[in-house]
Amino acid sequence: VTINNTGTIQSIVSGYGSAQSMGILSLQSGLVITNWGTIDAQVLNHDGWAAGVSTDSQSTTIINNGMISARSKFLAQGINTQNRVQVINNGTIQAICDAGTEGVTANRAKAHSFGLGGNYPMYFENNGQIKCIGTSNTATNEVQLFTCWNNGPVVFKNTGLLYSENPSTEGHSQTAYFGAQSYDLVLYNSGTITNVAPNHNGLTMWYENDGDRGNMILNNSGTITSPGSDLLFLTGHWGPPGFLHTYYTNTGTFSGGQMRLYGVPATIYEAGQVHATLDRKSTR
Repeated sequence: VTINNTGTIQSIVSGYGSAQSMGILSLQSGLVITNWGTIDAQVLNHDGWAAGVSTDSQSTTIINNGMISARSKFLAQGINTQNRVQVINNGTIQAICDAGTEGVTANRAKAHSFGLGGNYPMYFENNGQIKCIGTSNTATNEVQLFTCWNNGPVVFKNTGLLYSENPSTEGHSQTAYFGAQSYDLVLYNSGTITNVAPNHNGLTMWYENDGDRGNMILNNSGTITSPGSDLLFLTGHWGPPGFLHTYYTNTGTFSGGQMRLYGVPATIYEAGQVHATLDRKSTR
């Protein structure tokens, strides 16, 4: 299935109670979406799930040159997909959550620009901007721009902007969490990655390997910042002993919070700027 969009695909739900709104929903394997226009989903009532693009198939390719967005008072996801995934963003992907006000979701909402998982290789490339924002100053909202657990290798290249923000002192904000079981995890950043969270409730980057093999690779020539939160960057291994290694190269800038490298041998090349603290546990 191939979808080429140059116009507007939009789904808006309003009313009462729980609801779902999808810009594109597909169960077809081999799906290819190329977007130059707008794909948008919104749930305007007090409880619901909105996703700009949601797929459940063996393989999905998304090339975005326009806007993919979602907004809801319970769960908003810019892209929700799994298994063999390739996403290239040259435009804007955005998820916004407001505070829910009724039922079990009262005063709590979640926003994910990506919600991902599966058993195949995943490749992500951002040359535009990806934003994940909570709007409430008081709700226990959870903001996670990139959330991925995969039984396969994950590669993320960023030359643009990754931005997460949650102004609530009761909530949590996280730019990226991704993990795997015995597969390589790779991040190349030459752009800007920023998490904005008050009262220390958040982190910018966390990636982990819970198996006994597979490398964790970080190459930063851009800027990774975490104003207002305790944890800037963590990479770690919590699985059984095995053949793992962390490769860290920085010619750019890290700023804010702690940096932690846990559990595996590491090769470190530092030729940039680090305005952060090194957690003592990571030196073991």
